[in-house]
Amino acid sequence: MSELEFKKLAKEIAGTERNTSSILLLSVVTLIIVLLLWAATTELDSVVRGSGKTVSEAKNQLVQSSEAGVIRKRYVSEGDFVKSGELLFDIDPVDAKGQLDQIKKRAASLRIRSVRLKAEIEGSKPNFSNEIMEAAPSAISTELALFRARLDGLNTNTAILDQRRLQKLNEIQELKIRFNTAQRGLTLIRKEIATVEPLVRSGLAAETMLINLRREEEAAIGDADGAESAQKRILAGLDEIDEQLNAERQAYLTSALTDLSILESEIAEINARLPALESRVERTSVRSPVDGVVNQLNYTTTDAYVKSGDVLLELVPTGSDLIVETTINPKDIAEIILDQEVKISFSAYDPSRYGRIDGKVISVSADTLTNDQTGQQFYLVGVSIVGTLFEDDGTEVTILPGMVADIDVLSGKRTILDYFWQPMARTKGRALRD
Repeated sequence: MSELEFKKLAKEIAGTERNTSSILLLSVVTLIIVLLLWAATTELDSVVRGSGKTVSEAKNQLVQSSEAGVIRKRYVSEGDFVKSGELLFDIDPVDAKGQLDQIKKRAASLRIRSVRLKAEIEGSKPNFSNEIMEAAPSAISTELALFRARLDGLNTNTAILDQRRLQKLNEIQELKIRFNTAQRGLTLIRKEIATVEPLVRSGLAAETMLINLRREEEAAIGDADGAESAQKRILAGLDEIDEQLNAERQAYLTSALTDLSILESEIAEINARLPALESRVERTSVRSPVDGVVNQLNYTTTDAYVKSGDVLLELVPTGSDLIVETTINPKDIAEIILDQEVKISFSAYDPSRYGRIDGKVISVSADTLTNDQTGQQFYLVGVSIVGTLFEDDGTEVTILPGMVADIDVLSGKRTILDYFWQPMARTKGRALRD
């Protein structure tokens, strides 16, 4: 090959290499531009992830004992399904029974006292019914003894006054006799004076005889007047004794009436309390308020004593809709809004087989909460379950309270370029601030 031909061939090879480099560079630039355009226009779902578990929208039900007592029988265990109204426990309300027995005995004693007081008021003998006699026999003995004691006291006081009254009446009778005797003597003396006085004037009788008769007349008049005055005084004393007798009887009656009035008020109060106590004693059965699952059983042994208001067990309702309560990192909470679409997967159902279920954000806690074990803060977000999952044969799967769930909250869309640009922008911003 001549030198001229060699130079020509060398030029041709160099030109070919330049063309190849240009084409390669153009291809790379074009590819970068296409990738940038693709990254700038292709959108991906932006999601916020969280984890939680299913709970009943109606919240767990705490079943409490309405009365203090002793557990006689337990009918359920943890994990059991129960229907609304199903029997859970039998409780013997010993406290309420004791109170009811005391109230009934008190009521019987008051009724016995009422019979005694009415007998005192009516002046009759107490007549107790067989029911009352069986309810409180000791109270009957006490009230009968009190009835006799009060009646004996009244009779003793009135007997003394009656004796004094009889004495006064006897004195009055004696004074009447004395007065009548004085009056008869006075009549005779005055007749004798009428006979002697003419004889004295005519000198046929001594004047001393008339003077003696006048003296006897004055004595008879004084004796009659004294008897009459004494009789009036005794009659006044007799009226006073009658007033004392009436006062004794009235005090006896007033005391019985006053006690009966107070007693009837107390009886009415007890009668008003009895139905409530009887109702408490009848509440021996604890039943389920809702359909649900026994989640936690606080009392497992019989003969255990429970106080009024003690929580016997916790029920997870099954009749209400289930929701997912999930925890969200505080840095992501700004992207969570109500009615946002959510994708839910359950650890019990493999997402690759069953897929994921749709949901919506229905609640966001007003402030952060703290995990007591880890100390981490989080927001609690409630997610409603909109769809359902199916088995291969089309059977709907069962979602139970307490199932662990993972959620993806669809917070928006971002381009691929955003995913690359945002970290660099944040780094640039920090670098400029530093």
